Amino acid sequence: MSRFRGTVLMGAADGADGLDVPQDAQSGTECANGAAITAEIAPARPEKPLKGQLLAPAPTSRPRRPVLQTLPDVRREMARVYRQMRHGRIDTQDATRMTYVLSQIAKIIETTQLDARIEAVERALGSRRP
Repeated sequence: MSRFRGTVLMGAADGADGLDVPQDAQSGTECANGAAITAEIAPARPEKPLKGQLLAPAPTSRPRRPVLQTLPDVRREMARVYRQMRHGRIDTQDATRMTYVLSQIAKIIETTQLDARIEAVERALGSRRP
């Protein structure tokens, strides 16, 4: 079953001039005005061509939210951004900015891990001292 409601243009030879006559898809009878049928099916095109206008993006599923808890997580996200930039899906400037932010996140994770290790060493050494 078609996802369109109403009438559909179907080709049927007229015989007189060899042109197709629009027919109703359900009844098979000839229709008087093919343009009216087409207007029911296809949306009207804009009168003027779009010059420099941006079209609204098509709705997609929710954007993926990367988990950036560990250095390998950040590394994987950096690699994903790089691949998208190489394939032209992300602008070079945007990819540079994203990579910079990811490198800052990596530094924070690394600093936090080093801080935790230093505290553990200090606790271990502190318990040995008299």
